Amino acid sequence: MEPLKLFLLLVAAMVMFDLAVQHVVKSVFKKKFKTSHPYHTLSKIGILSVPLLGLAVLVWNADWGYVRLFMASAVIGTLLEYLLGVFLKHIRGSEVWTYHFLPLGRYTSWISIPYWGGAGLVFFYIATKVV
Repeated sequence: MEPLKLFLLLVAAMVMFDLAVQHVVKSVFKKKFKTSHPYHTLSKIGILSVPLLGLAVLVWNADWGYVRLFMASAVIGTLLEYLLGVFLKHIRGSEVWTYHFLPLGRYTSWISIPYWGGAGLVFFYIATKVV
């Protein structure tokens, strides 16, 4: 299987798994967990591990173009998210979003960095298939 397809499959599988677990937990306990609950923390760590696992697969297969794309997308996406948060705070006078779990400067999070890398890969994959 092509490494990029495997990466996308892993991310989709982890999101579906997390949604299924959330549904079961809500059904059993009849409530939503707060962000301080251990399940929430484990859930985020689990979801974070999938893009990193995907990156490891790309590195293992030595497809360095994808690795560089992942890294560049992660840096650019995180920087843009932070700048947009600061800009909106300045314009609106209130915060549009904040991160309370592993924040990185209040407007982004350490956890969102691999997601931006994955988003860059997804965008590249869609752009090359459509064009």
